[in-house]
Amino acid sequence: MKYPTAAALELRRCIQELGFKGALIDNNTEGRFYDDSLYWEVFQAAEELDVPIYLHPTYNDQVKPLLCDGNNPDAVAQTLATHAWGWHSETALHILRLFAAGLFDRFPRLKMIIGPHRRDVAVSTRPSRSNFKYPVANGRGQTRAPTPASLGREHLGHHLRHVYAGTNGHLTPAV
Repeated sequence: MKYPTAAALELRRCIQELGFKGALIDNNTEGRFYDDSLYWEVFQAAEELDVPIYLHPTYNDQVKPLLCDGNNPDAVAQTLATHAWGWHSETALHILRLFAAGLFDRFPRLKMIIGPHRRDVAVSTRPSRSNFKYPVANGRGQTRAPTPASLGREHLGHHLRHVYAGTNGHLTPAV
């Protein structure tokens, strides 16, 4: 994803020539999320090829010092930044950012897979919680939170039809 044009071409090659069934990409590239339209040609290719993209949690070295370092040992901060909390919450936030940026409006047949933490996104997208809370003028000098209609799109929960949950081994029997 560091080079989106090359990534889109490689996705096409892997699907069309090698028979791949989708792609796995890390949750960020050098700390950057994919809500920047710079990355969208990869999502366009996935939609055109009718294959899913698995958004895999990965370490983001910008998160640990900001959110997880504190009055605790570094090993605890590292654990919080990765498998204990950070990977999952950051991936869920990434999906919300993709929605807010209009990715699923632009590519309405796009399919994405995230881990079992999809429930975090589902809880965050209840109608009472997912109207983005920033001021919108209502024409009478007052401001209010926008509704999905004022954003020109369906409710965020509606877009969860694009996001599938993987089990990541959580349902695999012990061996």
